[in-house]
Amino acid sequence: MARLTIDGAARQLRAREVRSSDLADACLRRIGADNARLNAFILVMDEEARRQAAEADRELAAGVDRGPLHGVPISVKDLFDIAGTVTTAASRVREGIVARQDATAIARLRRAGAVIVGKTNLHEFAFGTTNEDSAFGPCRHP
Repeated sequence: MARLTIDGAARQLRAREVRSSDLADACLRRIGADNARLNAFILVMDEEARRQAAEADRELAAGVDRGPLHGVPISVKDLFDIAGTVTTAASRVREGIVARQDATAIARLRRAGAVIVGKTNLHEFAFGTTNEDSAFGPCRHP
């Protein structure tokens, strides 16, 4: 599954060759194995991702298909508010500020059935392209 694209995952989900829960678990295992070295994730949403994946599995099994992202695990930059989580924008200035509601992009991803596994590291406030200037340390892309 390591080289599976979003499109490939969507096709396999619809063909019932894989479950969203399996994809989410594989992503979470990979994050667990590699994040200490890569520093790619600021927040991993294990429980929430597993809940979302189980719901996607139930919906897809019942014939409910919200579109190409339904059941597909994704990550988002820690610039986007996700209700109930801290959005740091990779800055210590925003530590402890919990979002009250989802950003529009997140709400749309949720409606599309995407499974959000976590929030990724970035250049502080997205004011750069290197990912080296983050309060959480540099992100080392694989």
